[in-house]
Amino acid sequence: MALTYFFIERKIPAGELKGQKRWFAQVRTGDEIDVHTLAGEVSEQCTATPADVKAVLNALVTAMTTAMKAGRVVQIEGLGNFRLSAGSDGVAEFEDFSLNLMRPARVIFHPAKRLKAIPASAKYRAEKVRTLDITKDCEKEHIE
Repeated sequence: MALTYFFIERKIPAGELKGQKRWFAQVRTGDEIDVHTLAGEVSEQCTATPADVKAVLNALVTAMTTAMKAGRVVQIEGLGNFRLSAGSDGVAEFEDFSLNLMRPARVIFHPAKRLKAIPASAKYRAEKVRTLDITKDCEKEHIE
């Protein structure tokens, strides 16, 4: 399996080349896999039924939510760890701090070694380039 990429022309936003156009490759993501399909694939590799897998995944999300809200790190062997992180804007004087300065919390995920290795083994293939026959009768804007 390979990651499909396509080309897109963009203007450079800053630096020496600011305003100039360059072509960049961008990976096109594939279809999403839903929990029903995922549960079916997992159930084929073990004795759990797809319904069992879905029940475990739902319970896992609930348990992870509870643990992370309590400030704990959730470590799932082979997958990685999840935790909440948050910070605040700074104040000159300690007494000036208020909870209004807190930024929204976010989930931080650190993948396990096995998942970190996936990008290094990625293969790429170019999407077929489509050309347009630009005619004067067409009112749409085209890149030439």
